[in-house]
Amino acid sequence: MLSKQDVSAVLSAYDQRSLTISVLGSHSALEVCRGAREEGLRNLAVCQKDRDKTYSRYYLGRTVKSTGRKVGTVDEVMLLDRFSDLISDDVRRQLKIKNAIFVPNRSFAVYVPYDDIENRFDVPIFGNRGMLRAEERTAGKNQYWLMQKAGIETPRRFNKPSEIDSLAIVKAPDAKRSYERAFFFAASRSGAL
Repeated sequence: MLSKQDVSAVLSAYDQRSLTISVLGSHSALEVCRGAREEGLRNLAVCQKDRDKTYSRYYLGRTVKSTGRKVGTVDEVMLLDRFSDLISDDVRRQLKIKNAIFVPNRSFAVYVPYDDIENRFDVPIFGNRGMLRAEERTAGKNQYWLMQKAGIETPRRFNKPSEIDSLAIVKAPDAKRSYERAFFFAASRSGAL
């Protein structure tokens, strides 16, 4: 695991007056970019080629000539062949040159292996890189374990359809993608609402 000192050394080389909030171009990226802009910080959406149109075509900032006003949400787009290239030495070097602080979203953990995030991705991030693994339902000390240890109440979980005896939200597994699923309501084993 990268130590706090490893990441602090990277951060200490940054120009603190010129930080760039960076995020993988997926899910909450537009919200992160807009929030950075509202706080007066530059932002950068890291996108995979052929999946960048939302950011590079529709939301990339530009200046309107007639008014001189800047419009758009995203300041800059970085294109990668694959999202997993984010871990490459070259991409990490480019992010550091831009004084990037990375905001991890779920896609980050889906496309970049946890071991690489924890041991190689030395770009400073918001949050704790060691806690990202806790989102995995199959991890031993996952988010449910953490909530239980903290005494936080969680919805009752049903392990099989025959256990459903009240209104429940059901996650339908997807054969092709384990990280995104459909949801439906059911009140009994046989009755989807």
